[in-house]
Amino acid sequence: MQKKESVLDKEQHRMRLFSPALLVSIGSGFITFLTNEYSVWQQWFFLIHIFSGVLVAIVFIPYLYAHIKRILGNRRLFVFITGIFAAFSLIGLIATGTYISILGQNEAQRWIYDWHILSSYLLLATLLFHILFHCFSVFNSKRGRQRVYFQSIPREVQRLSVFSLITTVICVFSLTALYASMYTGYLDQGVVQNYEYPYGAHPFRPSQTETLNQSFVDEKRIGGSFKCGSCHEEITKQWMASIHSQGASDVSYVKNVNLLAKKKRYFSDPIL
Repeated sequence: MQKKESVLDKEQHRMRLFSPALLVSIGSGFITFLTNEYSVWQQWFFLIHIFSGVLVAIVFIPYLYAHIKRILGNRRLFVFITGIFAAFSLIGLIATGTYISILGQNEAQRWIYDWHILSSYLLLATLLFHILFHCFSVFNSKRGRQRVYFQSIPREVQRLSVFSLITTVICVFSLTALYASMYTGYLDQGVVQNYEYPYGAHPFRPSQTETLNQSFVDEKRIGGSFKCGSCHEEITKQWMASIHSQGASDVSYVKNVNLLAKKKRYFSDPIL
């Protein structure tokens, strides 16, 4: 006859997914937050942060249910309070992270990103106090006896969590090195032959577009409007509220630009 799985067994089983995913999500999140290089390896960490966050969101509720069911009735006030705050912090983190992952990040909804960062700091702080109060409670309640501080996190799960984080870092830099070996570099030259200069030697007139050496640049060097807006917030807000920001969505505008490009005639489009 098969032995019935206990509540602790269920919690440990769910922790095998929850703990590594949470550690990788926190680690990748802080790496992307504390660095501002917009490099290839950072983009890998962005992707890992999203996918590990999705896994955390899926496993969190089943794990929380098993955890509460096991500890229900324990009279440890500070452990309970910090645990509740940690759970709500993680819920806020999942909610704001889901919004950013699906709808993206923009200056008009900057407060959502700010709440995402605040929730991450609150989660770390409340988790730290939750663990400290838990260890203190176990230490006092089991004097003279063998102490098991983390019943729901066996050593194999602890090792798996650390291994997952280390493996993630190794994979990111390995993939970055592979990408660098395959990358062909930038092509800073005109995309059409026999480029005309009807407005003088400046290649972008009558547009007000400027480059450092007044020559063509590869479009891959040009950041999107949101990257510009991370520094130029006020002008970006004005631009986003204008019709000009919707120019590339206008069917007739896009068609005319494509026709001009096909006919190899001169055209320009200021880019924010």
